[in-house]
Amino acid sequence: MFFTSAFEVKNHTDKGYFEGYGAVFGNEDAKKDIIIPGAFTKSLAEFEKKNETPMMLWNHNDDEPIGDWVEMKEDSTGLLVKGQLWLGQGITNAERAYKVMTGRGKKGLSIGYRTKEADRDKQGRRLLKQIDLHEVSPVTFPMNSEATVLRVKSANGEIDPRNLERLLRDECGLSAREAKALMSGGMKALQTAEDRDDPSDELKELTKTINQYFH
Repeated sequence: MFFTSAFEVKNHTDKGYFEGYGAVFGNEDAKKDIIIPGAFTKSLAEFEKKNETPMMLWNHNDDEPIGDWVEMKEDSTGLLVKGQLWLGQGITNAERAYKVMTGRGKKGLSIGYRTKEADRDKQGRRLLKQIDLHEVSPVTFPMNSEATVLRVKSANGEIDPRNLERLLRDECGLSAREAKALMSGGMKALQTAEDRDDPSDELKELTKTINQYFH
């Protein structure tokens, strides 16, 4: 079975490297399935014992591996995945996946799995409590709009502004107003925000965090 999540694009250090969510906890997909926190724990532990990760496929095609997942883990949001596409090696669909990720059209990540344990809620939705994870694929037609890719390295190395504001809120700890101020007016605008008790110290920490993600 498959569980699909849409994503948007950000940049990172190495071309073809990207991060995102293969699944988001508590979010109902088009098949009315909901993944519960902890669903991946046992499966990921089994892969770790073997020093392996699930395969990265193109659109769930077993004959089309397109890269390596270098890290997978659960966090408070869902299944966080970090991968590297096999670019420059004559693998057509790896190049195609990169174009999809850095383009403007609809895009997604999707997990291939087998349900090990599940319940149903009062609305008849299936609550997936334990999942045997097989693979995670970039796909062209997502069913779930909640999970997002956090970063993808672009050819020119520039930061994509479409998701930077979200990163500033969710990962750097800024308020929505502070994030908008930084996006619209740069560091000077953030430094003069009225609710900053000690702008210099917090700006130093923010700069350190931004450099961690984008350099």
